[in-house]
Amino acid sequence: MRTKQLITFSVFATIVLSQDFLKVEEKQILWTKGETKYSKHSIEQLKGMMKLKHLPQENFYHHNNRFRLGASPLHPDLPKTFSWRSERPECMVPSLDQGECGSCYAYATSAMLAERLCINTKQEKAVPLAPAYIMTCDPFADGCRGGVISQVLEYLNDESIITNECIGYKNETLDQCPSKCVSLDLKPSYRVKCQKDSNHQYLTIDEIKSEILTHGPVASSMVIFEDLITYHSGIYTWDSGDLIGAHAILLVGWGENEDGVKYWEVQNSWGTTWGENGGFFRIVEGNSEIASEAFGGGYSCLPEIVQETNILY
Repeated sequence: MRTKQLITFSVFATIVLSQDFLKVEEKQILWTKGETKYSKHSIEQLKGMMKLKHLPQENFYHHNNRFRLGASPLHPDLPKTFSWRSERPECMVPSLDQGECGSCYAYATSAMLAERLCINTKQEKAVPLAPAYIMTCDPFADGCRGGVISQVLEYLNDESIITNECIGYKNETLDQCPSKCVSLDLKPSYRVKCQKDSNHQYLTIDEIKSEILTHGPVASSMVIFEDLITYHSGIYTWDSGDLIGAHAILLVGWGENEDGVKYWEVQNSWGTTWGENGGFFRIVEGNSEIASEAFGGGYSCLPEIVQETNILY
């Protein structure tokens, strides 16, 4: 049985982050910054976007016994660099612009399913799935006020999600769960859910990398500091600014530069004009608690098509 027991992720982040993390005296800056769509937003506006929530510590791991822990088996020979953005660019859905709505949790999970479906079924191009459907129809989601990745995947273990063309995304929660597509003239669409017993949680870097390499992108989370808003390119590491909240993201690959700095390649939900390569960024492994065990590591499931129609019910 699903239960809604949540605390604000940013509150949990504030408790977990050590003061030592914020007192690094000397850092190598490997990224460029500048003006972005969101860089002139007020702190309150930015906090409205960072609404990822978090299960209480005692319910965090293996929540409700619906998640298997770890990648099985670990990949025996992980490459230094790998990216689905490079390997299968046609399977990357466009990076959503979530606007001033805390919908990152819905985008990260819907994009993960869409991209994995493309990668594992040899689709010619990924078909975006609808974050707004999760935000409105999952009773344990809280619309633009945030949600929890693991609880969304629990929902998708039992229910299915529609394609984004069916209802679109407008930076807001719908009034009610839709019963049909916006237009019946749309081409036949399909619904996707998580395969039974395929929900997994990964608590180590090698587990997450093995799963990305084997099945596709993995949903994860991180804390957001003010300076990331100004990111343009390079390998991000926290440089300045306060903690403003927590954020769900999609891990699509990893790499290592010529100086041995290891990083994740991440798909974000701040639009295609933010970051590099149309809405992506790179970040030093472990920085901003990305994919850390303290914040649940990474989550995934295996997608399956359960219905092909443009009528929802």
